[in-house]
Amino acid sequence: MYVIKLKEGLHFFETSYLNKADILNLNSINKKTSEVYKNIKLISLSNDFLVLPSDINKSLSIESIGKTLSKANVNNFKKNKVNDIEIYFRENYKNKYISSYHHISEILISNKNTNSKTLLLILFVDDKILLVLFKKGKLLFYNQFKYMKSNFAKYIFLVFEEYGLKIEKLEINIIDSFSFNSKIKNEFLKYFDKIVMYKKSFNEIITSNV
Repeated sequence: MYVIKLKEGLHFFETSYLNKADILNLNSINKKTSEVYKNIKLISLSNDFLVLPSDINKSLSIESIGKTLSKANVNNFKKNKVNDIEIYFRENYKNKYISSYHHISEILISNKNTNSKTLLLILFVDDKILLVLFKKGKLLFYNQFKYMKSNFAKYIFLVFEEYGLKIEKLEINIIDSFSFNSKIKNEFLKYFDKIVMYKKSFNEIITSNV
């Protein structure tokens, strides 16, 4: 069972469809309910994370990474690895009935494209926009931002400017999700002409990468 934590509860993903949002305190899972939730694969949307190349991490201490992620507890983070990328994020749930715990960045970075094209992926989840940029299968950029109304466009423009991308040439691949709707699409079309729906939906990416 795949679960993603949203600001007002949880969305439950299963093999081929998305159930309605539900609210659950994961820390309260106990022996009585463990049979139902023992296969939970939790996905975090936390903004308290770091995505770093493994070779850079060799020069950083665990303490310095921990302090960046959580001033209250330097050990309150989890590390996962995707190829030559290491991802650190705050682990808010420590429950033995949760079988795996991943940050959303880990899942999107795992979904890399191995061709020579520059690939820009954009995902809307809850009140966040997530941007992933690959070139020749290598990660150039990942970040996520909380947005309000139509101000998400500024984050996309920043990526284009930082990496010298041409708006009139590069296709923007939008990952279909429960948060993407016609209102967001219409706002997109005010600024960008070359937008396409990515070949995999959010649900398909999650169930194939977690």
